[in-house]
Amino acid sequence: MTLGSAVHRGRRRRGRWANLAVAAGPAAHEGPPAVIATRPLLLRKQLEWCREEQALLEARVAELEQEARRIFAKYVEAEVHGVHFANLFLTVQRLRGARDRDEICDAVREIVENLIGSDEIAVFERSEDGSAFLLTGAFGIDPAPYAEVPLGAGIIGHVALTGEPYFRESAAEAPGAAPGAGAPSPSDDEVTACVPLTVEGRTTGALTLFRMLPQKPALSFMDHEILDVLASYVAAALHDSARSRRAGEI
Repeated sequence: MTLGSAVHRGRRRRGRWANLAVAAGPAAHEGPPAVIATRPLLLRKQLEWCREEQALLEARVAELEQEARRIFAKYVEAEVHGVHFANLFLTVQRLRGARDRDEICDAVREIVENLIGSDEIAVFERSEDGSAFLLTGAFGIDPAPYAEVPLGAGIIGHVALTGEPYFRESAAEAPGAAPGAGAPSPSDDEVTACVPLTVEGRTTGALTLFRMLPQKPALSFMDHEILDVLASYVAAALHDSARSRRAGEI
């Protein structure tokens, strides 16, 4: 076979495949029939992968949104704490400047009513012989039943005896629920909190909250902290007031 005839035959073969391609149209360029048949399956797989990826991304976005809400709630809580303690700090300055029991009790009433949410309050001091708590100041309650509370009697007497604070966590909690308290007092069902006043490790009195305002069903952890801080200032103020009064009598 001459070189010329081989070239001529190759041209004829290429021309025949070209004519078939033109007649077959675009399908002739898509590959063998087996590849054409599997292409829809591959596309479906790819679509499934895309959907799975989308589901994972949506789940991740939901997690991030939940985390963002949690962080925002913490921020709001911290801001509320800051405002409350700023108000507490400013109001407590009155206790430092108070010189008598009436001024001290007025400052306590203002703080408790505005920051805690109760207008039924009693402040007690230990009697000279140490056998009872004597009522120093009261707001919103009948003072007669609380004029003198023996150590160990009911919730207030239990706090006087042990120096341990009492907090009722909800309105549904049973009265007289302080662990180890003596026989319940008739007024124990109205006591919401009783915090000891302590000076140099000795219980010198107590701050008692009775019924809360209607919009405040129960105390929060932040309320516990405020009462603890307030009790320390009240104890110091009453102690200084008593010392000044004794010094003036000499």
